[in-house]
Order: sequence, then structure tokens, then C-alpha cells
Amino acid sequence: MAERWGRSWGGVEAWNEPETHFGGDLPAEQYVTYAKALRCALDQAGRPAALVTGVFISGILDWPFRHATAASGLVGLGEVHSFHHYDLPESIEYYVDCYRQWLGANGRQALPLWLTEAGSHVTQPITRGSADATPDRTRGMILLAKVVEAYAGGVARFFRSEE
Repeated sequence: MAERWGRSWGGVEAWNEPETHFGGDLPAEQYVTYAKALRCALDQAGRPAALVTGVFISGILDWPFRHATAASGLVGLGEVHSFHHYDLPESIEYYVDCYRQWLGANGRQALPLWLTEAGSHVTQPITRGSADATPDRTRGMILLAKVVEAYAGGVARFFRSEE
């Protein structure tokens, strides 16, 4: 896949939210083993895309899982570290600082951070075509605030997510 499609990829996420049920409740070491295999495959294909490690959900600061991934060698594998954010915009600064400290403690403080899923905490359904677009406007303002907070805090790339 990397040889065929890699040139059109900006990056390849090793796993989506491995510290949650999406990770199948596997231990951190197994996630890192998978990421190492992916690193090898990308290397064999000539590194056509950045390996994006982490891909952690920020609202669940499961630091034992993250420390175990670092102890198993995750931090040195990728060109980018990613996290997801569904909290209030003003909390992005806190999460960026936490990740910078964690990456720094593992020798990679300057590793680019991507926010690869960012959504609002608005729970009303999307109102396309509705006369009352208040939830949509609120969602839009929240996402705009997140973009500003993320880039001001040093996040290299931002991807919104529609919940």
C-alpha cells in the first residue's frame, strides 16, 4: 500500500486512539510493536509518507499507557506525534504543553504535533436545512477558536472532525 499510495498521503497514523476501546484493550507494548512494523514498511517503500505516532485522545490522559509506549520506543519512531481534542478550545494549550513535556522527557520535544481530530462538545445534532442553525453556528465558532488556539500553541497541522 505504501508503495502504491504513499506519495498521495500526508501521513499515516499508526493506530486510532490506541489507549481506548479502539485499541482493543491491548497493552501499549503491542501498539508499539505494530508501529515498528509500520515504520519498517514505510522505510522499505522509501518513506513516502510521515509516520504519525500517538494518535491519542486528549480527554483521556492515560499517562501510564503513554509512558509505556515511550518506554517501548514509540517516541523515536515517527516524524509526527498526533492527538485528538474534543474539549473546550482554551484547554488546547494545556494539552500541547503536556505533550511537549512528555516528548521532551523522551528526547523529542521538537517533534511536530498534529491535532488530527478536533470537534466541538456541542451535543445537538447538525441542523442542515433547519431554520434554527444555532448549534451549527456554535460548532463553527468552537472549531474556529480551536484552530486559533492550536496554531498559536505550535500545532503544525489541524484536522477538524465532524461528530
